[in-house]
Amino acid sequence: KDLLDELGKMDKDVRKEVDQLFSSPLAKKTYAQDASFGSVADRMAKRITNKWLRIFDKFAGNWADTMVDKFNDQAGQALGASLKALSGGLTIKSDSISERTNDIMVSSAAEASSLIKSISSDYLSSVSEQVLRSVRDPAAGGLAELQKSIQANLSDKYKRTKNHAKNVALDQTRKVFNSLNASRMQDAGIESFVWIHSGGAKEPRKTHIAMNGNVYRFDDLPVIDERTGERGLPGQAYYCRCMMKPVIDFGDDDDE
Repeated sequence: KDLLDELGKMDKDVRKEVDQLFSSPLAKKTYAQDASFGSVADRMAKRITNKWLRIFDKFAGNWADTMVDKFNDQAGQALGASLKALSGGLTIKSDSISERTNDIMVSSAAEASSLIKSISSDYLSSVSEQVLRSVRDPAAGGLAELQKSIQANLSDKYKRTKNHAKNVALDQTRKVFNSLNASRMQDAGIESFVWIHSGGAKEPRKTHIAMNGNVYRFDDLPVIDERTGERGLPGQAYYCRCMMKPVIDFGDDDDE
C-alpha cells in the first residue's frame, strides 16, 4: 500500500507537469515551430525525473528496511509459535540474530530497494521519452490532440506500472519472509521442513503441488524450477506462494 501510494503521488505530479507544459503560452505559440519549446520540454522532463528519482531513492531504502525488519520479527514469532505447538510447550529465545540471518536481512533490503527504484526509473524514463518524442514529431491534430494522447498514454503506463509494482512488492515480501523463516529455523537447530503448497495460484506449479507435505533438509533443498534446475525454499520461485513449517527431531526416529 505504501508503495502504490507513492507511485500515485508521482503519477499525479508528472501529469500536472506535463499538462502545464503543453498548456503554457509558449507551447500554444511555438509548438512544432520553435526549438525553444523543445528546450523547455527537455528541462521539464529532466527536472521531474531528478525530483522523483531522489524521492524514490529515499523511499525505497526506508520501505525495504522496514519490510525486512518487520518480517524478521514475524519469522521469529512464527517459529516460536510453531515450536511451542509441536513440542507441547517448548519455547526458544528468538531475539538474537545470527550472522547468516543478518546477511539475509542486509541482502534482502538491498535487492528490494533496487527493484523499487527501478520501477520509478522505468516509469519516468518512459514519460520523458514520450514528451520529447511528441515535441520532435508533432501530432496531426495539433496541440489539443497531443495533450489527449499523452494523458491517455500516461494513464495506460501508470496502470501497468502499478500492477508491476504490486507484484514485485508481494513477491519480495514472500521471499524475504521465507528466507528469514528458514534462517531462524536453522538458528534454532532445526534441520528439516515440511513443504506446504498454498493452493492459491490460478496456475499452480504441478511440481510444487507434488511437493506438498514432503520433508526436505535445509542442506539439500529441492528443485523448485524444473526448467533451470534451481533449488530453493518455498516462496523463492517467482510468484510462488508456498510455505514451510519446521520438523522437530526430539532424538527418537518415531517422534518428529
